Amino acid sequence: MVIIQFYNKTNKTLFKTKCGKSGVLIMNASKKHIIRNLMGQFLIIAGIMMVIYFIIWTTGILLWSFDIALVFILASGVCMIYSGIMLIKKNNIVFFIKNRVLKTATISLIIILTISFAVIECLVIFNALKNDGNVKADFVLIPGAEVVKGEPSRVLLHRLDKALEYIRKDSDAIVIVSGSIGLGDTLSEAEVMEKYLVTNGVDRKRIIKDNKALNSYQSVKCAKSIIDNINSKDNLKLMIITNGYHIFRMKTIAKATGIDAFGISVPIHYSVAPICYTREYFSILKIFCLSYSGLTCSKISFSICMIYLA
Repeated sequence: MVIIQFYNKTNKTLFKTKCGKSGVLIMNASKKHIIRNLMGQFLIIAGIMMVIYFIIWTTGILLWSFDIALVFILASGVCMIYSGIMLIKKNNIVFFIKNRVLKTATISLIIILTISFAVIECLVIFNALKNDGNVKADFVLIPGAEVVKGEPSRVLLHRLDKALEYIRKDSDAIVIVSGSIGLGDTLSEAEVMEKYLVTNGVDRKRIIKDNKALNSYQSVKCAKSIIDNINSKDNLKLMIITNGYHIFRMKTIAKATGIDAFGISVPIHYSVAPICYTREYFSILKIFCLSYSGLTCSKISFSICMIYLA
């Protein structure tokens, strides 16, 4: 039997332990130390990158507005740097909390938020990468985006161009353009989209405008009303054409309202991807927390399962 002594630098105490085979316990301790160091270094590097990204956005280099996604990115970056330092120093991450119950609750909350963020982001990314372009739909929904001086913004233009590709292949689909009048605009997003589609060869009779929708939920709700008024048949298919990060949320709302929804993803610039995908986490949480009228959490959860299994 071998007696091994360990000196704890934090508590300045010396303790002994027994080991059946010489060196085994020391080897395990060494491996654990290496893993903690690697994890700590990874967290610090990732955290620094997130803080730099926040600084780039807020200093106007990328000309973006300040919002909750940026706050979350900054807070996550700082927490990751702090956690990395604590791992390397071999300290408890929440050592400053003395109450055991509060410490357990804090750690549990961190774990829940981390897991929920990972699961939701995986679903968002999975649906962004999935392409339903081969599905023949009865209706096409194009959600609105920013309009600049009566013309589609770059984001909206990409959505419309992608929609044109699909519409030209599916000559029978009815197109629903959705979006209200923005602050300082004279034309609604729906009117601007209709004008662009008609200019590019789409028959005006195929296009239905929804000038009232203010958000994704209202866009889907109005689309559902339009579909029911035009055709009362079951199993009608709706193709949603929007940016990749937006697909999962739109499909979730659509399936929860009883629409058989599919999606075609429109790519976005890599520089805006982190903030858009981060913001999407809060948008999806908002659906659960607020439970829009007639849209219960059970329906949403069932819809998410259906999207995942589809």
